[in-house]
Amino acid sequence: MKTPRKLSSLLSLTALFATPALSGCDTVEQDGEIIEVDSDDAVGFRNGSGVTSTKWRIRNATAQQNSGQWVFREIDFCADAECTQELTGTAFDSGGSKNWSAPANAFDDDTSTMWKTFDTDVAGQSYIGLEFDTPTALGGLRLQTDNTVYSVDAIYVEYYDADSDSWVIADYLGSVPASTTVETDVEVRDHFPTKWRIRNAVAQQNSGQIALREMDFCADADCAEVLSTGTAFDSGDSKSWSGPERAFDDNNSTMWKTFDADVAGQSYIGKDFGDITDVAGLFLKTDNVVYSVNAMYVEYYDVIDDEWVIADYLGNLPHGTELTRDVEVRDHFPTRWRVRNAVAQQNSGQIVLREMDFCVDSDCAEPHSGGTAFDSGGSKSWSGPENAFDNNTSTMWKTFDADVAGQSFLGVNYGDIRDVAGIYLKTDNTVYSVDAMYVEYYDIIDGEWVIADYLGNLPAGSHVNEEVSIRDRFPIQWRVRNAVAQTNSGQIVLREMDFCADAECAEPLTSGTAFDSGASKSWSGPENAFDDDTSTMWKTFDADVAGQSILGMDYGVVTEVAGIYLKTDNVVYSVDSMHVEYFDAIAQEWITHETLEGLGASSEITRELSE
Repeated sequence: MKTPRKLSSLLSLTALFATPALSGCDTVEQDGEIIEVDSDDAVGFRNGSGVTSTKWRIRNATAQQNSGQWVFREIDFCADAECTQELTGTAFDSGGSKNWSAPANAFDDDTSTMWKTFDTDVAGQSYIGLEFDTPTALGGLRLQTDNTVYSVDAIYVEYYDADSDSWVIADYLGSVPASTTVETDVEVRDHFPTKWRIRNAVAQQNSGQIALREMDFCADADCAEVLSTGTAFDSGDSKSWSGPERAFDDNNSTMWKTFDADVAGQSYIGKDFGDITDVAGLFLKTDNVVYSVNAMYVEYYDVIDDEWVIADYLGNLPHGTELTRDVEVRDHFPTRWRVRNAVAQQNSGQIVLREMDFCVDSDCAEPHSGGTAFDSGGSKSWSGPENAFDNNTSTMWKTFDADVAGQSFLGVNYGDIRDVAGIYLKTDNTVYSVDAMYVEYYDIIDGEWVIADYLGNLPAGSHVNEEVSIRDRFPIQWRVRNAVAQTNSGQIVLREMDFCADAECAEPLTSGTAFDSGASKSWSGPENAFDDDTSTMWKTFDADVAGQSILGMDYGVVTEVAGIYLKTDNVVYSVDSMHVEYFDAIAQEWITHETLEGLGASSEITRELSE
């Protein structure tokens, strides 16, 4: 999922979400009550060309000033990007055509006929499309335009979303030439970049000037494929002899130089490509130390949202050298990583780590190098943070501020974007270890620390490799809770139960500790539901009130559940509706994930859980 950061103005450093979050309805438990809350964590994005719809259309993104008419001799909607598989359907338009210029004329394979509409003197007012009998994916377009009087140079490609009863912009075609046949692939996009630029993320204190000898935006991360089209532009303070085009002329004896860079974020240089252009790499030939900055934003202009978006952040830029950096459209911008104690260390208030690594891969075969170690400040000169990263287990990091949960941290400031997929810990003995840690990153754009992951059940005195993910939830316990009352005796029975890693419950999650609401007996305890023995049972005597009886597993670590298995008992002791809930280690509350309805008695039930 990508959520690029938008800029509210050209010079603003305020980061906003580029795509609105999809609102759902979850429930949480507060003070014993279940309440509904909005869940804004999930952000929906369109990507690839796999979206299907019963209606597709093109719509004018710019106005046709000359006569307010738009003409197509022929149009093909195609299943493939090369337009070898033409799609057939029922033509429709915005209604401004005549009977001799109807939308069907654009799809009749006859260039002597035409579709012509008289409503296009306003951008976005005119459209033409096809309706299909079944949901259909669009992979490409072929357009036979007319002369310049009747053409527009920018077009939206849209599909109809039946769920929201609205049209969605899938792609954008810019610089569409007149009097020609245009073939183009169609991609269902989550962003629409037509311009790219770099902008100084820090101030240039020495003279307030920035210089670049050469620069390229590239289609590939290695910059073997330079994007050479487009028009150069800048923030406006360059001179005639140092204009933005100088940075793209393949001539190191010329330069782009601007005089407006004594303020962070004030100076930029870029290219307007006029059409959707994806950038994967950036080449910079910097000048000497006087005219360089060591951190830059990489930004694109979204032609649909009509605003600039921060795509990436480049730090540790050396001066007086050539460098190539890959570019990614990001939803987070971590330049520092740290671990922080999620529980208190009661014995002496000290935490020790012999060694530690933040890693590129989940197995920690590739530790991140470089950076400056830091901590929360309670270490001594002989136990400083750098000791945890020196590949020497005879040294240690030891802090004396960890008798409060969340008070002690240790990390590395890398200065540029680092994605972490794994972490390695060489813990010390049981006196100086904690068994739960937050993994956090500092977002350089938002200027704040973010909890990325939660590590639980950390053993003392051992080597630990843990996978790290950037999460929007942190479930460490799962439970079922009766959504309706069991009025016949107020008892519920389950012979067997499993929370599962897969939807089919081929992978039960067995490593936790069973718990319940406390009304079971010694012979009907919660562990009986997870023992793979149907001759035993979990039975509770507190279920004559809806929501009163629970049964679950505490895993101690973040655990995602995709399926659930239930072996119910007879009708006297069963309920037909249950909430599936998880306890979030960060929010410290129970959240209703899903409600299971129609649970049969005396049966085995496997249910897939929603993501």
